[in-house]
Amino acid sequence: MALRRLIVVTAVVTAFAATMSAGITAITLSMTGLPWLFPAFALAIGLPLVFCPLTLVPFLLSNLRLKRMKAELERLALTDSLTDLPNRRAFFAKAKELQVAASAEGSLIAALMIDIDRFKWINDSFGHDAGDAVLRSVAATIREELARATSAPAALGRIGGEEFAVLIAGADAAAAGGLGERLREAVRSVPADFGSFRIPSTISIGVAVGAPDTNIDMLLARADEASYSSKHAGRDRVTVSTKFFESPPSAVSLN
Repeated sequence: MALRRLIVVTAVVTAFAATMSAGITAITLSMTGLPWLFPAFALAIGLPLVFCPLTLVPFLLSNLRLKRMKAELERLALTDSLTDLPNRRAFFAKAKELQVAASAEGSLIAALMIDIDRFKWINDSFGHDAGDAVLRSVAATIREELARATSAPAALGRIGGEEFAVLIAGADAAAAGGLGERLREAVRSVPADFGSFRIPSTISIGVAVGAPDTNIDMLLARADEASYSSKHAGRDRVTVSTKFFESPPSAVSLN
């Protein structure tokens, strides 16, 4: 909106100044005794140039709208519409970037698989709208707590129904497990608002750590196994896989 006003004001001021200049020039030439056709000819040539900025305004505004629409479509293609988190495609694109950076620095890479506990029961008991409210609440809490908990390069995304994934560079098992505990406690302390109800929720987390050029699919699979261990052990807990991944030959998946 500010850019639009700037373009319009600039065009109007330019048109006014140029029109005045052309008019004064024509009058001056006429006063010198030159034929009246000469100033008229000058005006005929000058006026189109004067109003050129005005003719460009619609084009500039249209181009600006197209750029904004393109940026919004690109954002929507990489965003989960319900939670506003990066979707699976965006998560794996970011995972590839993190892996390249971790490989260059020789740092570890950790994966956290996060699953909302008893999510089917929430849907069956309160309805799918309530389930959507829980998903939004958990997603927002994880994103905010992740930003507070670490400044390390990280990727976060919703990669399944009630499943979220975090990939973080430079974290060993202890650091990744500690991060998982912070996320778990944050979600536990923030119930989802649904009308006049507040629906509590908990999450089960699995953690796996590997070398920087570890296959990301394998690392996430190991973290997923650990999250199932958390569920089988009673839910609302973090399980750190004891298996460390050495450098398999293949790189990150582009799912």
